[in-house]
Amino acid sequence: MAGSALFVYLLYFFETVAPSVPESVLAARMGTVMIVAYSVPLPIAVLVGRLADRTGRTKPFLFAAALVAAAGLIAMMAARDFTSGAAAFCVYTGGTSVFLALHAGFAMQLLPSARHRGRDLGLLNLANTLPGLLGPVITWALATPRDFDAVLVVLAVLTLGGGMILLAARGRR
Repeated sequence: MAGSALFVYLLYFFETVAPSVPESVLAARMGTVMIVAYSVPLPIAVLVGRLADRTGRTKPFLFAAALVAAAGLIAMMAARDFTSGAAAFCVYTGGTSVFLALHAGFAMQLLPSARHRGRDLGLLNLANTLPGLLGPVITWALATPRDFDAVLVVLAVLTLGGGMILLAARGRR
């Protein structure tokens, strides 16, 4: 949910924390931030995935990644300028990117039967798609043109809750 909400409303978030930055400058800065935010986690996700494979324990890494993502969202809420908002967004995307990479592998290992893999993959897709639809709706309902705090708290709680739910899942300790 957080990913889809931020995808749609990130520019508006940055406008709230950096109202004095001209829109053309803000858009250019955002582009740079997004390149960094989505590139840096790639090698981290590979490294954490290897650690999870070596230890045979995925759930602690999934929970840690959810915790990092939630911390990034809370830091975004506390941001009062472009730099702190950008740094917080990078923390969020780092946690989320690692979480999504590990979760994909974790979920595939839990598929119950080779006979029903198509159906099960379809259910997994719905589990990803439906929350993605709700993120922008939650943002629309809770955000104001000058304040994203309530949205970021709700998204942080949901992100952390998702990580906690995975701790109860069967498999990969």
